[in-house]
Amino acid sequence: MKGILKDTMREMIDRKTIHILGVVTIVAILFIVASSFIQTGGNINFDVQMDVDDINETLGNPIMRGYGLFITILIFLVVMASAGVFPNMFIKGRADFFLSKPLTRMQLFSLKFVSIWLTYGILVFVSAFVVYLVIYLTHGIFDTNVFYLLLMNMVSLFIWLAITSFGGIVLNSTGMAMMSAFLAWVIQRVLSFHEEINMLIDSQPINFIVTALYHVFPKTGEIDDLTMDLTLNHNISSWLPVYTSLVFIIVLLTLTVYLFKRKNY
Repeated sequence: MKGILKDTMREMIDRKTIHILGVVTIVAILFIVASSFIQTGGNINFDVQMDVDDINETLGNPIMRGYGLFITILIFLVVMASAGVFPNMFIKGRADFFLSKPLTRMQLFSLKFVSIWLTYGILVFVSAFVVYLVIYLTHGIFDTNVFYLLLMNMVSLFIWLAITSFGGIVLNSTGMAMMSAFLAWVIQRVLSFHEEINMLIDSQPINFIVTALYHVFPKTGEIDDLTMDLTLNHNISSWLPVYTSLVFIIVLLTLTVYLFKRKNY
């Protein structure tokens, strides 16, 4: 495990992922610092400083929502950056090296997948922590619910990495791994309107298929909404998006391992 973890960290550094997230983090910090100097007051008094509590009450905590968007961007970047790990791992010349290790293919895949999740997850966590520290220092905002935001986004990262890993192993292409993630995003967005689709199409078989696909397919968009509701202390109507998404991903990972075992490199 230690060797695979080190190899994953080395790959992450070589891909300049740290540099990219570093730039995004610096931009976010500059934006936060600049926002602390914003002043309002209309036509009468331009020296009245914006009150953070009033803004939160009026706009629904825009700082926390913006912070959630920042983490979503980090997740997107690391998913795209790590999409080529498995395809590059099993190109001609490297495949023999990894497959010669005293590990079963299931162990090899599992250890590599967990290493990717931990390595890139820690990178996201560090960037997110630094930005939130700046938010606290500039705006004095601290809410323990931010840990819900971080935890749930690690779940989202796990889901997306499972999808790109499937594309990378089965199709053995970085481009196809990225396309797998994009296609999954499009499908889950379309299926989020399953009720509207069923109202437009008067066909029980099609309605049944659409509803079934909605319940089976990962619901990353709804998980993001649920995460924000949890962070803002809103009532959670259902944890179904998380449960069904994790079940789907477990099945997908099982299928990935099965197909990986049967591939001939």
